[in-house]
Amino acid sequence: MRNGDDNVKIDTLTGDVEQKNGGVTPSDGLPTKPVRIANLADEPDFQLKVDPLEVRFKYIAPNPAFAEIRITNITDKRQFFKIKSTNNRLFQIQPTVGFLQPNTISYIKVTMNDTATKQPENHHYIAIFHLKSTSNDVDEASKACRKSFDGVIRLRIAYDREGGAADEGTKTIGN
Repeated sequence: MRNGDDNVKIDTLTGDVEQKNGGVTPSDGLPTKPVRIANLADEPDFQLKVDPLEVRFKYIAPNPAFAEIRITNITDKRQFFKIKSTNNRLFQIQPTVGFLQPNTISYIKVTMNDTATKQPENHHYIAIFHLKSTSNDVDEASKACRKSFDGVIRLRIAYDREGGAADEGTKTIGN
């Protein structure tokens, strides 16, 4: 599946990115710009505004790392949102659910707990689901969101480890 750029191809199941030049990233190892993970064929497009489009952790191991996501309801209807991650032990998200009135913003804090273990690139992501809601009951809206939703977006998680040669003594997973 293509994302509109003829040079980039996105695998919707694994989120792998292939570029015509043969590499995922330039030689410095950092992506040139966030690449959106495409929705599956039967998943509706995300109708809210999210900033940034990539969750990037800048950290010095072994300290926890933090990132912020802003979700803005640009629709004229009240929305319920639910956020999931690929690894709940590694990433803590607060809040994971909530309601957004029209033209309001919710600030989401994402904490990466294990910075001592080097994480594989292009492996983890955060998914944000939303649906129109008239209910005030979080449990009821959360159950409804499991069955169907009005939109979904997946944000790739990227890492900028600071400290240069501080990688000594850390373990790498996924190799």
